[in-house]
Amino acid sequence: MDITLLFYYVLLLVIIVFPFAYVQQRLKKGFESHSYQETGHLETKRLMLLDNLRDLRTEMDMQKLTLSEFQDLSSEIVGNLQEVDKEISEQKLSFQKTNPNKNECMECHYIVKIEGAKFCPMCGTQLSV
Repeated sequence: MDITLLFYYVLLLVIIVFPFAYVQQRLKKGFESHSYQETGHLETKRLMLLDNLRDLRTEMDMQKLTLSEFQDLSSEIVGNLQEVDKEISEQKLSFQKTNPNKNECMECHYIVKIEGAKFCPMCGTQLSV
């Protein structure tokens, strides 16, 4: 048997088995809490607003928009961005109030078992003191 044929058999096996293993692992992990999913949605919305603002800035730099048009369009985006930031901070505060566990990361919800840890070992976020 040729070595390249053996390599292609292994590659085909990995391509066929990997999706099933991935789905099974995701099902074992379970679903995240609703508040975590909502915060993730808000973070995505925030990133989209920042991209929109960056695109407007690029169009102004390329002189497709005048300064007054840029200010009009960006004021609405900045207002939406402030609302989303406010909602994110409110959700994080409500999460802190409902979860008095100081050893739980606010970003990834990993429970840190190391006493005196200042950062989450999973995502690197600074833990609240």
